[in-house]
Amino acid sequence: MDATTSNVFCKAAHLAALAELAYQPADVLRRAVTVIWRAWQHVIPFDNGNAQGFVCYDRNIAVVAIAGSNDLHDWLGNLMANSSLALHPRGFWGHHGMLFHARLAENAIRYADSQLSIIFQTRRVYVTGHSLGGAVATLLPLLIRELEPELVCTFGAPRVLSYATAGRYPYPVRRFVGPADVVTLLPLPWLFSHVGYVRYVTTATNGELIAERRWGSLSKYWRLASTYGRSLLGRK
Repeated sequence: MDATTSNVFCKAAHLAALAELAYQPADVLRRAVTVIWRAWQHVIPFDNGNAQGFVCYDRNIAVVAIAGSNDLHDWLGNLMANSSLALHPRGFWGHHGMLFHARLAENAIRYADSQLSIIFQTRRVYVTGHSLGGAVATLLPLLIRELEPELVCTFGAPRVLSYATAGRYPYPVRRFVGPADVVTLLPLPWLFSHVGYVRYVTTATNGELIAERRWGSLSKYWRLASTYGRSLLGRK
């Protein structure tokens, strides 16, 4: 494996773990990020009842992690029922329902801490999320100009922008797609398009099957990415 590929998966392992923590209550994720990992100086959870996640940051880096839907089947129904295009203020046409969720997340982040805009402007920013959270992670930098992410990293995310405007997406995107993720095939492609580079993952690494906790689980992404991360560090 070349160094560039190893670096991609090492970074993905870290972001996948943070994306998974975004589903947890504030006290759990705060303890996991600051006490167990000891990797971040500050953690700011946000949850306005419609959008959930957190921002963690140190002197140089900030990460915005967005939770997806806890009820995947209901969300899939909403996704297909609301597949119209909506105009974004910056001239992008996006999926109406997902743009609505992104605006809810924007409001939650701005309400969580008034200083976050300054924090984003003075650090390298990464945005990540799983499923619906990945869609919101893709759209959020278009709503919060201060983000200017160095990378948007999504796991099992659906299509979010129209074909007419997806090619103008201004930020680097790395998408991880698993074999059982029907979400990544939606909405249907005659109106919508993915953005960024894709990494297809399988359920087998080093000859062993990855056990998924549930259909559409984020676990396969974290476990696959961490396998590559350990290989770079020379660990078993």
